[in-house]
Amino acid sequence: MSVAFESDLGVFTPEGLEFTGSDDAVAIMQQIMALAAPLNASRVTGGGGNADSGPWGSAGVPYGAPFTTNVDYFQFHHSYADMMTHVPLGPYDDAAAAWAIATYGIASLDDLLPRKPPEPPSPSPPLRKI
Repeated sequence: MSVAFESDLGVFTPEGLEFTGSDDAVAIMQQIMALAAPLNASRVTGGGGNADSGPWGSAGVPYGAPFTTNVDYFQFHHSYADMMTHVPLGPYDDAAAAWAIATYGIASLDDLLPRKPPEPPSPSPPLRKI
């Protein structure tokens, strides 16, 4: 696996990609996301890890998520407007295009994205004698 991506914060106007990985992986993602400049979605910023993708980072796998305006998330989330028929098509199309640029760019690489060394496992608590 080259990267762990998730998109769990709605579909809003894309600004780029939240991404955590090695310095080399970040540099590669910056080159890939430069292709999203016509969408104003070329920014690569730190972060992107949530409950689903963040744990992969402990194993050294780069991870990320779409970076969007996301200002109206709770206007939609778990409301009557939380359905496809209420998603504005312009930002939706742009977000899908930016996501496609990121995923296709990674899939087109000859090698996996460079990884960070895995984090050492957490020590187990001592066993109690019974």
